[in-house]
Amino acid sequence: MAIEAIVFDLFGTLTNGQVDPETKIINRFRLDYNRSEVADIVCGTVFTDMDIYLQALIDGLELDDIQETRDELVKIFKNDVAGERVRPEANGELESLSAEYPLGLISDIPNPMYDLLEEEGLKHFFEVILYSYESGLTKSDSMVFRQM
Repeated sequence: MAIEAIVFDLFGTLTNGQVDPETKIINRFRLDYNRSEVADIVCGTVFTDMDIYLQALIDGLELDDIQETRDELVKIFKNDVAGERVRPEANGELESLSAEYPLGLISDIPNPMYDLLEEEGLKHFFEVILYSYESGLTKSDSMVFRQM
């Protein structure tokens, strides 16, 4: 069987894999949800604007609808992604692989702050990129794989 394409995940594959906003949100707000339930809301909400996105999280997670909640969520996202880095060898690996195969990427990311491919200038290697914050689909939904 020939390889037709290669599909990557972003965090923990092309990066060092340190992000986990769901667990940080659960801990900070003492939520009685499991991580996948929170991920479906945090990463599965279509992002159009930060205020609308934060309101959707507040509603979906049943958080207090106050400015402090919004500030804490933004702080969690900023701190969470601040230490995440694309692995230094990723650029060379992607360049080599993209010369032979079409590349795709599927990633559950909550919002544009987590778009490290854009930040690192690596998007051009991928023919298809499916971010959950753009599609509203997380990897727990098989539809994301059909879309890819």
